Amino acid sequence: LIQYKIIFGYTQEFGRSKGERSIWKVIWSAVNFSVWKKRNDVIFNLDSAVCSAMVQDIKFLAWSWLHFLVCSMK
Repeated sequence: LIQYKIIFGYTQEFGRSKGERSIWKVIWSAVNFSVWKKRNDVIFNLDSAVCSAMVQDIKFLAWSWLHFLVCSMK
């Protein structure tokens, strides 16, 4: 929990409003989740790491999570 607060404390610099900071938090979470998933695939499933595929995964996760947040606020 302490690391979470330290890391997300830095996102306050990226956005002026609370909404902008929330977007950065979602992007940060999508990056971390994608890297963690790919790391596990490489270690446990002997998969290879392809940067372009990871970037696409990050974009898709961030978009879908942000879309869900926006739809849930309506």
